[in-house]
Amino acid sequence: MLLALEVGFLVIFGLVKHIFNILVFVALAIFSNQHLVANELFSLTEKSYSSVGDINNAGGKIAKTYEDFLNYANDAYKIYSKKLPDAIKQIEGIVGDMGSVTGRAKRSESAANRLQRAVSNGYVKEINSTDKALDNIWDALGTRVVLKNGTPSEVDHIITSLSNSIKKGEIEVVSVNSLTGKDGIPYLTEKHLKQLEDASSSVGKPMKATPKEYDSGYTVGTVFIKYSDNVRGELQIIGNKTLKIANAEHWVYDAFLGKPFQEYLDVFTKTSTKDLARKLIEKIRKPAEKLSDVQRKSYNSYLNSIYKNARKLESGGKVDNIVLPSGIPKELGAESLLKTDELLEGLKSGVTKTEDVLKFLNG
Repeated sequence: MLLALEVGFLVIFGLVKHIFNILVFVALAIFSNQHLVANELFSLTEKSYSSVGDINNAGGKIAKTYEDFLNYANDAYKIYSKKLPDAIKQIEGIVGDMGSVTGRAKRSESAANRLQRAVSNGYVKEINSTDKALDNIWDALGTRVVLKNGTPSEVDHIITSLSNSIKKGEIEVVSVNSLTGKDGIPYLTEKHLKQLEDASSSVGKPMKATPKEYDSGYTVGTVFIKYSDNVRGELQIIGNKTLKIANAEHWVYDAFLGKPFQEYLDVFTKTSTKDLARKLIEKIRKPAEKLSDVQRKSYNSYLNSIYKNARKLESGGKVDNIVLPSGIPKELGAESLLKTDELLEGLKSGVTKTEDVLKFLNG
């Protein structure tokens, strides 16, 4: 009997010891696995924020994910952002007193999106270096000339000055577009386009200057420039009255594209102000998103007429009476768009009162 008890005790003790060893092994395995996962996450974090230069030294990684494109965009930004002051100064020298010049360096996040689209749309096979990134962020430096009055003589002066700079080798223009709607009044005429093409050809760097028609009537002259260190930039030439229309109607354009606007809202630090801005934008976006294809075509024709009127005002012509097409919500009318943009700008600068926004929203 005693022997049986001793044997039973030993068996139970052995089982307990075996179970204990198993538990210890499992605990160690879990700890090790957690440690491994933590190390992997840390390693991934390091990789996500490592510089493109490091990647290039390792063999020139081909960008596949958004994080890859962002890495290249971050390193490209370090190069092109430093060139913005000189670019603005150079354009100011060309423009003279014909208008005012502003500029911005494209944010890394937007540049990454640009690179990703360039690959997915087949504009470039792959992005595998900072130089390749710089070569495909065609609007890395964005400069804009807002003409003093928007008259043809002001544009004549700027294009002649730009042509002379090209001939002197002071600036390289890689392409030019003259955007306008059907029967619109362009800033860059056929004469201007040929003048720029001839100037570039004279220095052995031929390029294409092309007129392009936009359904919405969007009107602007765009000059694409190559600065030193392979930095690219876009120069816009536009009048003040047309710019106001462009700034206002882009909320409709973005709605048609389904483009998110959260990035715009991020500039507002106060939650209450951000909510007001969101409501203002949604007042335009929601009816715009509901337009049928037939309505969009009719609405674009309306916008085209609005742009033509803006250009007529700048050029000293007589404007037409324009009526919002039947079936198009009043929120998408020119007056509503302009007022919305005015209130949004006021919210950003702090001059717009909350009650003014609420009055407009409830009107």
